[in-house]
Amino acid sequence: MELSLNSILIFSSILFVIGFLLIITRKNSILIFIGIKLILIAFLVMFLSFIKQNGNVIEGRIIFIAILSLIIVYLLLFFFQRIGSNSLNNKNLKNK
Repeated sequence: MELSLNSILIFSSILFVIGFLLIITRKNSILIFIGIKLILIAFLVMFLSFIKQNGNVIEGRIIFIAILSLIIVYLLLFFFQRIGSNSLNNKNLKNK
């Protein structure tokens, strides 16, 4: 049984949404990192499905690197914004 591209994309988008919601709604740093991991897994699944469909590895890598770099920049900005506030375990940073 072979999965279609639509079902794989639906699965990866569900993983992305779950990871995004974990990052946005949780204040626990472990759950935030799990959300990041789910987002990266979703893009890896999407990347592999596009390679399987097109067979063009170079084009798939360029798209994957572009999307991944945008996500990393967004997540870094999100973390710097949260560290500036009291929402991400800021009491542990004060004890050092």
